[in-house]
Amino acid sequence: MSPDGHELWASLPEEIARKIVEYVGLYWDLASWVPGERPLKRTSGYSFDDVLGCRRLNRAFAAGLWPVALCMVPVDHRHHGRCFVEGVVRHAINGMMTGDRYACLYTCVYEGCTQPYASGGAPNWSQGYYHQLLHVLGPMLQKLLGSRRLSYQEKRRAVAWMRYIFKYLDRFFVKRHGIKPVSELVAEAFGYHEEARAADLPPIRFVG
Repeated sequence: MSPDGHELWASLPEEIARKIVEYVGLYWDLASWVPGERPLKRTSGYSFDDVLGCRRLNRAFAAGLWPVALCMVPVDHRHHGRCFVEGVVRHAINGMMTGDRYACLYTCVYEGCTQPYASGGAPNWSQGYYHQLLHVLGPMLQKLLGSRRLSYQEKRRAVAWMRYIFKYLDRFFVKRHGIKPVSELVAEAFGYHEEARAADLPPIRFVG
């Protein structure tokens, strides 16, 4: 659902639209899935279609809300894993993270990892998330950043957010298979290596 007065919103000057979408993108209430419901249902919050509607207003809204839309691709969609990881990456490298957003994204990972392996239902995404972090995150960062180089602090904070959001994978999936923990995968993808050890990660100051 697009905001009322579609033509007025679409005609906003680019700079004003960008300021609005920066706020909207930062504080948009990401709805999460109701655990155990079949078919899957959303809790309170705007839907994926709502985000897509707002993205159609103009270029500023299309670009600014793209990370939000990616994170809201349903868990029963076959491309959920790649879309969700890219959405989290865009949040992390573009300063779009808040305490509420972190909590919601962590919950999304938890829900994706605890879906039962039932035929006809939403897949369990533990392996899918891990595959994206192991094989896709590095090339994805190269594509998203292009010639842009993250500062030391930007890398540090992005690595911390990614590590915390996907931490649930370490709890069961990583231990069960005896594979690299999430913190190492993320550090390697960002080229952060030794600096990204848990003891060196910055304290997260939650906003919102």
